[in-house]
Amino acid sequence: MDAAGFECPDVVGNSVGGIIALELARMGRVRSVVALCPEGKQSAIHALSLFARGYLSHQLARRLSPVLRQAMRFPTLRKVLMRDASAKGHLLSPELVEHLIEAIAYCDVLQTAKANIKGLFNPPTKNISDVECPVYFIWGAKDSFVSEKEMNHYRADLPDAKYMAIDDCGHCPQLDWPDMITDEILAFTNTVQFAKKT
Repeated sequence: MDAAGFECPDVVGNSVGGIIALELARMGRVRSVVALCPEGKQSAIHALSLFARGYLSHQLARRLSPVLRQAMRFPTLRKVLMRDASAKGHLLSPELVEHLIEAIAYCDVLQTAKANIKGLFNPPTKNISDVECPVYFIWGAKDSFVSEKEMNHYRADLPDAKYMAIDDCGHCPQLDWPDMITDEILAFTNTVQFAKKT
């Protein structure tokens, strides 16, 4: 952020990106945070299941890539392939789904897990009550990674934070409702900017 010249930006993060955004907020490095389905309040058992699911997805995507490319042509199969990320996978374009699956297939899951294993089981967001900047939590009611109970823990830490739950939405709201999420982010950050000016 320093090298790129971002002194105190508005930050949006999804999933693990939500943890990063909230940790930056704790450090006083951001003006506001929009956290989309942020992980970070999971139990140790849930953390282990998240790792197992992530590793399995990585292995399947890498080994079955040619087959999956063919499957992406069919909306029903796209919905199945994207069920963990999206409640509307059948509406996503084959090109976007292919891009997302390739990202899963070619990321270095084991190295990433090794580097972050302590944080997975004891994330820095266990308590974020010291965050002072405006925060907006957006959660999908069909999220299979982050539960409503976990989101309520965040809300308990920051009772003044803005919160929205979306019924027909999975773990990646920006995939299911891209226009609405864009509008929500811009409306929230514009309010924060206006508040800062006055």
